[in-house]
Amino acid sequence: YFLLTDVPPARHCAVLGGHVILVGAYDAPDGHFILPSKFLKPEQFDANTVIAMNPAEPFTGLVNTQFDGLLIATQANAISALVITGNSTFPILPRNIMNIGCSSTNQLDTVDGEFYVWSEQMGLIRSASNGEPDTSFTINVRGFLSGFTNPVVVWDGRTDSVIVAGN
Repeated sequence: YFLLTDVPPARHCAVLGGHVILVGAYDAPDGHFILPSKFLKPEQFDANTVIAMNPAEPFTGLVNTQFDGLLIATQANAISALVITGNSTFPILPRNIMNIGCSSTNQLDTVDGEFYVWSEQMGLIRSASNGEPDTSFTINVRGFLSGFTNPVVVWDGRTDSVIVAGN
């Protein structure tokens, strides 16, 4: 392992359980590697635990969730869950959630385990149990949403609504 002074540059940094996670490590800012620290030792990293993401493209952001041990990583063409395994050899396991990405974490929100995402390709989508993006709930507003560029997606608990704000 190497000490924090020897850590490679990374695009994002987060805490996941007892690990510091460097996202976009080694080839920042365009990196697709994840490097977790040793458990409860945020200053120690083991180069043998580096994870290469698929697709091999830069990260656009990280999103915390209400679930302990779960972090969402976004890329232009994928959304993945980073999950703690408890295994010291492979402490973090990436799991692809959708093969649709977003260009900013402002374009994704989580609500009761579902993801609402603004996709450049499909507009507003949500995750479905079969893993495919669902757009059926947007039928009444598709014409209005089609003019949006780079919008923000947020959940408003008071009105129990997903809000899309854009220009």
